[in-house]
Amino acid sequence: MERYGSIVLSLLLLAVCFSCRNMCVFDETMHSSDDMDAVADIGDDSSGKSGVLYTEKQEKGMKMRISIGEKEFEATLNDNSSVDALLGLLSSGPISLEMSDYAGMEKCADIGTLLPENNVWMNTEPGDLVLYQGRTFVIYYGENSWSLTPLGKIDDVDPAELREALGRGDVLVTLHAI
Repeated sequence: MERYGSIVLSLLLLAVCFSCRNMCVFDETMHSSDDMDAVADIGDDSSGKSGVLYTEKQEKGMKMRISIGEKEFEATLNDNSSVDALLGLLSSGPISLEMSDYAGMEKCADIGTLLPENNVWMNTEPGDLVLYQGRTFVIYYGENSWSLTPLGKIDDVDPAELREALGRGDVLVTLHAI
């Protein structure tokens, strides 16, 4: 009987993996305590700004516009090769993404191509823009801790306003280089 239970459990896990392969599902890689040394905490930094890894490029105003329905948001982008590749895609024009909800904390969508990863262990907050596994664009409206590629942060975003704009279920989001 125990053998059949193991087989049923294995088949159930396999079915879940196949049904979730196109969703924003995090891998189960375990992180050692050494990984925690590389945490990029989100919060107020010494300059009084809130967000992940503020850089010189952000100070110079490298921006992106995000359209969610009738709402427009502006985001300040990070300085990394992932952002450079994303801006390369946007140089041909805006990108529209049908974003799905995941875990009651984020909206995510496959961007249709593989971008370079620059993962760091980070604690997300509403308004963070990240790249997951090199091809999933994510907008956080909740909090999470994971190894992700930070792309930037929506400027001066009110968490309630962002959550309202993103709504429940799928949402069409358009990214514009500015």
